[in-house]
Amino acid sequence: MGRFGIRTSTAAGAAIFLGAAVLVAPAAASSVETAAAQPVLTGDYTDSQWNLLSTSLEAVHSAGHTGKGVTIAILDSDFDGTHPEIAANVVESFVLDGPKVKEVDPADMNSAETHGTHVAGIAAGVADGKGMTGVAPEASLILGAVIGEGMDPEVWPSVIAGIDHVAGRADVVNLSLGLPDFFIPEEFRESLCASVGRASAAGSVVVIAAGNSGISGNPVMLPAGCETAITVSALDPDLSLAYFSSFEGFVSLAAPGTDILGPMARAALKGTPLEVEPRPLFALSGTSMAAPFVAGVAALVLEQSPGLTPAQVRERL
Repeated sequence: MGRFGIRTSTAAGAAIFLGAAVLVAPAAASSVETAAAQPVLTGDYTDSQWNLLSTSLEAVHSAGHTGKGVTIAILDSDFDGTHPEIAANVVESFVLDGPKVKEVDPADMNSAETHGTHVAGIAAGVADGKGMTGVAPEASLILGAVIGEGMDPEVWPSVIAGIDHVAGRADVVNLSLGLPDFFIPEEFRESLCASVGRASAAGSVVVIAAGNSGISGNPVMLPAGCETAITVSALDPDLSLAYFSSFEGFVSLAAPGTDILGPMARAALKGTPLEVEPRPLFALSGTSMAAPFVAGVAALVLEQSPGLTPAQVRERL
């Protein structure tokens, strides 16, 4: 365990996201006790988010660049679909049962698993002068719950189906998930990268967390290592590479990924004194947090230049 409870366990319930999410492993639902143990923040942090300040994004927002008209799909764990930090931007939500897509109302997404909600907030948390602000605060959000519990190999058909479901409909697709390639059954490796390729060919910019295996041999991760993915490493507040971050080789670029503020799923606080808090926040670290930062920046680029191809967006980034 480390800052804000960094998990390094490779237990079956946590391993599926270990490579891409240092703190909360979306393959394993967060218990109330685990979530409540995190430092929950309340109040207004809109002027103190280091990831926005260090990259001059407050000035970008003030100039009127907010991601309006651009859609970001967050393919992740389950969500708190009505959390005030993201609810106004959610235009669609769905869950996966194996490869089967089921459309759901965001109001019915009220899981205690908080990783997906946090990632969505980083990309497109609303700018309403309260709580926190996302990179592209007026971008539309598609929430896709593609990860279930455990190390079931059937998770990969769900991820593939989720990517195919939003390909060409979402301008940007964010995947803060992955494993070292040797942990993924061989029969799914090629099809996983093929789905990323199909999404790129359909016009979606696909952004993927590089993984948190920089201190564990730095293996190639998937889907981060897929050819057409924009793969993101994590930076500390001094803009140096985070100690945990995967790096080099298959990585495209780096972005803020340490102590990043985002929304916490409210159901995770049930039974605690903070369960009535309308918009709880907490800070997490990981390339899972760096990827949606880049997804948000990609949305800002596409807002300004909507005709760019995914390859051209990559060049701009």
